[in-house]
Amino acid sequence: MAIVDLINAGEHQQQQQAAKRQEEDGEREYYCRRGVRHLSDSGITKLPGRYVLPASDRPGQAAAVGSVKLPVVDLARLRVPSERAAVLRTLDAACREYGFFQARII
Repeated sequence: MAIVDLINAGEHQQQQQAAKRQEEDGEREYYCRRGVRHLSDSGITKLPGRYVLPASDRPGQAAAVGSVKLPVVDLARLRVPSERAAVLRTLDAACREYGFFQARII
């Protein structure tokens, strides 16, 4: 009978630990799902793992800061009627290809 009680106690403890992990995962998921703004407002000191790219997926030294050519769009040229169409094409291409651009106003 004592062996059965030990087995049952071990299983019960495992079930409790699994339930606690599920609850913690659920809380973490809810916390992360509320968005980056919530994370910022709450004063976090460590970025949740959900927002961290796995090391195997991170760019290596080949994609160093100086090797990436980001599109630069001079927004002041939008005011020049003869240049507006070209600037809009550049802006469109930057958004489609990169998802962002560096704005410059001279």
